[in-house]
This record gives sequence, C-alpha cells and structure tokens, in this order.
Amino acid sequence: MLNVCKKKILKSGYFDELMYPFKKYIRQRKIAIAVSGGPDSILLTYFLKQWANNNKKVLYAYTVDHNLREESRKEAIFVKKFCKSLSVEHKILTWDDAKPKTAIQEKARKKRYMLLKEACILDDINILFTAHHSDDLVETFIYRINANSNLNGLSSILTMRKFEEILIARPLLRVSKEILLNTLSNLDIPFVLDSSNKNTSFTRVRVRELVKNSNKLKNELIRTSYAFKKLRHILLNTMTIMFDKYIMLKPQGFLIIKKNLFFIFPEFLLFNFLIFNLSIIGNREYPPRTKSVIRIINIIKSKKIEKITLSGCVISIKDDSVLIMREYARIEKKDLFLLPNSSRIWDKKFLVTNKSNKCTYTVNKLSLNDWGKIKIFMKKDLSNIPFSVKLSLPAFKSLEGSISVPHLNIWGSIKDKDLIEANLENWTSENFNELY
Repeated sequence: MLNVCKKKILKSGYFDELMYPFKKYIRQRKIAIAVSGGPDSILLTYFLKQWANNNKKVLYAYTVDHNLREESRKEAIFVKKFCKSLSVEHKILTWDDAKPKTAIQEKARKKRYMLLKEACILDDINILFTAHHSDDLVETFIYRINANSNLNGLSSILTMRKFEEILIARPLLRVSKEILLNTLSNLDIPFVLDSSNKNTSFTRVRVRELVKNSNKLKNELIRTSYAFKKLRHILLNTMTIMFDKYIMLKPQGFLIIKKNLFFIFPEFLLFNFLIFNLSIIGNREYPPRTKSVIRIINIIKSKKIEKITLSGCVISIKDDSVLIMREYARIEKKDLFLLPNSSRIWDKKFLVTNKSNKCTYTVNKLSLNDWGKIKIFMKKDLSNIPFSVKLSLPAFKSLEGSISVPHLNIWGSIKDKDLIEANLENWTSENFNELY
C-alpha cells in the first residue's frame, strides 16, 4: 500500500523513516543538498542537518545562481546566512555562461545539475539530496501524459537515480507542498519565493494552477504514477532475466543482440529494451521518439541489412545479429581532466581512473589523426571490434602528449599501464527498485 504522508506537519520521526532507504547508498561521511532558498529546499536543509548530526554525517549545501533574475544573488546570500545559522557548509555555484533565448527552464535545469555534480565531485560527495515533493511528482506526471510519454516518462520523478558519478536522492516525494508550508510556519522558518513560479508562460506553472485546488485528483495521480513506477520495475527485471541469453554487452561499450530475440518477444518488451539501451549507449537524457523506435523494430523484422543512426547511436543490422554502438560524431569533443588519484564517468558509461599521485590526464575520444598514430600498436585479436567503436573509446592523453587506450591495450608509455584504467559501468545492473 502506498505510504503517503497524511499528517498536517512533518516531524523528525517521520523524516527519519523517509531517509532510512537511502542510508545504504551513502558511502562517504559527507552528504549534500541543493538549496534554492524556496520553502521546500529550506525545510529539507533543516531536517537533513538534524539527521546528519544524529547519523554522524556532515551536510554540505549548494545554491545555484543562474543569473536569470535580478533577485537571484540576494536569494543565494539569504541561503548562505540560513545555512550559517545551522552550521552547514554552503557554496554558491554561478552560471556565468551566455544565456539561451529558448527553452530557458530546461537548459537552466541541465546546467544546474552539471554545476551541482561538479561541486559534489570536488567535495568527495556521492549523494545529492533535492527537495522534490508530491506536488512536483503530480505536475511532472501530467506534463508527461500531455507529451504522450512512454512507461519511463510516466514513472514521473524517481525517488533516486544515478547521474554520472553521483546519486540524486529525493526523500520528500511522499510529502505534499501543503505539509511543507505548514511545517515551516509551525517552526517559524523563513524562505524566499521565486517570482518565475508564477509566470504562466511556463507550462509547468500552468499545470500547477490546474491541480492546485483538487487534493483528490492529486492523490489519484500520485497513486497512478507509483503504479507506473512499479510496472517499470517489473519490466526491467523481466527484461534482465528473459533477454540475458540473447544479448552480449561488450567491455568496449557496445551491445550485440541475437536477431531472433526480435521474433520471440512482444513488441512492448522490445520497445522498452531498445529505448533503455539507446539512451545509455547514446548518452541521452531523454529516450528517442516512440515512432522512431517502432520503425527500427520493423526494419529489423523485415530482415534488411542496414545501418541506421538514432539517439546518438549507430544500429547495425546484420543477418543474424544487431549491434548498437555509440555514434562517434555525437560524442562531444571536450577534454575531461582527470586529476591525480581520481575517478570520473566519461560518456555516461565508462569509469576512468587516474591512480597517479602527480600526473594529470585528459580523456576524450580519438581523432582520426590520433588513430593514425596508434593503430600500428593494436593487437590483431581486437580486429573484430567495429572501427567506429575503437574511435569512441576513452583515450587518455598525458601532458607530454602520449596516448593510451586501455580497451585496445595501447599504452603511450610503460608507466601508463599501471596508472590508468577504463572500465565499462554495467548499466543493466543498476537497481534502486526498493525506493518506490
């Protein structure tokens, strides 16, 4: 039975219950929270500080100043003062880049999470808490229904998800906005209100207005969203078990699928299997369009031999197999700096590690010029790896200019073999399903 908070105010005992499932995922002594200064994140900061003290953890707070509103800097300063009153370490992260002219909210959200992730990595924190609540879940669910979303979209906001090197955790998804505001009033805790939350030119604000006076509708939508989450959990488990003997995930980050899989299983399972893997291999935040995926399934079933690009991937359809590979041209040509004694996620799926105490490496895809320099060093037993995959693997460059590609057993110097690693993160094993 869905356990939604029905109390008028949030109390420490119930908050401890909400936090209990997350405890096993906290690997370090430090945890972090994203705080805007609004009522939701201010109250979560208050309760998280208490929880951190009781569980021998240290809380860090980050506020992102998007520089989109005149009052944003004042709000960030307000948060800093509030955190100081709680003895919480606080940092302001500023978006200084040129601002987009379209899709401002979506692009600001992406930039916000990138800044928050980088701050967590810098402070050696593996889990970031955000203050999304049940009203946010409802708004997202309605928005995605309107957008004709598939099962993943209709699962709305997940209680926890992996975002490259860190985990995003949302302990308040069972608590309503009304309860949060009542609790703030009861505790006499100040907060700020974002003026953009009343701007009806934003779709999310219009959706909020639509449901704000109907608690019955909200509750039904929450229950429906959780039903979709449960169905998603069952579906992922089913695919993992049933598809196991038909697929091979190669260490180089590409997938080989036996073609008969597409003639044995129903289209519903095939569709979800493809969007799940295309999103990860192609490093996409959102899955491809439904009609595009159905088209791929139909082409595979037609027994054509074809090569198609979709969602940052190359789909190579052969006589008896289908290969899903990263599309080389879609990998951003941007160096990832790998500092001494550090690990990072590259292209969403490779864990790259620098074990040196003093050397810094950059990680990027290979250029054709790089390939010309190193291909003579490649072993013959790797000749069956598709050329586009070889170019799409993480390549390490030292400050001296040497190039190493661990997946191809190519090393720029003897010392590199002992100092650097690149391992594929097995995304099929990710499982936070107990966190409904």
